[in-house]
Amino acid sequence: VAAIISRTTVMADGCDVGPWRTIQAVRAAAAGGQRSFDVDTDDAALAVAVDGDGDAPKVTLKGPGGRTVEAPDSGALRTDTAIAARAPSQDVTYFVLAKPEKGTWTVEERPGSAGVKRVREAHTRPDPNVQGDLGTQAARSSSATKVLRYSLHKLAGQKVTFREIGKHVDHVIGTTKAASGRIRFTPAPGPSGKRRIVAFIEQNGLPRDQVAVATFRYRPVKPKRPRHLRVKRKGHKLVVTFGRVRGADLYNVSVQLSDGRKRFFLVRGRPRPVKLGNLAARTRGTVLVSAQHRGERRGPVARAKLKAKRHRH
Repeated sequence: VAAIISRTTVMADGCDVGPWRTIQAVRAAAAGGQRSFDVDTDDAALAVAVDGDGDAPKVTLKGPGGRTVEAPDSGALRTDTAIAARAPSQDVTYFVLAKPEKGTWTVEERPGSAGVKRVREAHTRPDPNVQGDLGTQAARSSSATKVLRYSLHKLAGQKVTFREIGKHVDHVIGTTKAASGRIRFTPAPGPSGKRRIVAFIEQNGLPRDQVAVATFRYRPVKPKRPRHLRVKRKGHKLVVTFGRVRGADLYNVSVQLSDGRKRFFLVRGRPRPVKLGNLAARTRGTVLVSAQHRGERRGPVARAKLKAKRHRH
């Protein structure tokens, strides 16, 4: 239960606790000094706020079977089954009860207490129970693309963000409010080693929890040498073409010509022709092409020569 007690103050409306609601069925005893309400649900915990008239009331909760929880006049009560504290700055006395018994509970004012104005309750929210799986084969493979299958306990106001976390890597792979689904992602470039998929859970815009749901071992992609490298003349233009390399998303093309020009081109995504104009018939050159997965080392270089154009007699 997200109940944080610091000396005489308590904040019991964290993300594990639902919104506060006034208990409409609170009954006031005819003689005054006591109010009672019923607990009729099975909860892991129940938070109770007793609002006072001008001060945090000095009250004791008494439940079925003789269970008694007394909020001390100062400081805080902390046991395995209950937390209680007065918050004078808020005119409220807070209780958090673990596994409250069903039945009638009484709010009993002690001598010198401020009058009780109302009693509120907040039920604990269920565990989000976020689960994730990459599959055994995917967790071991160095495949560029992976699929996370997830399931969770869907709650109103809840958002879950899945992040890939490793050495020098913190990469959002997807966000969901659904109870289950699949997220396809490409691991972020970076050093080899173990990576975790961590679910960051928010409730009503506030952080609630974070849970590691899957792991995998990342190995940087080592692209092969580009194949089918062709260097052609088309009129007064140089045209360079090459084939796609599996796992690569970036191609480095270097052109060195005998007329003194040196040019470097970055081709992102799929291969496409590289063109360079003002090419004289006598110009010779060398073209180098390598592939890489963005942010990682380049693969081996493919080379091709540009020959001078022969003159016809």
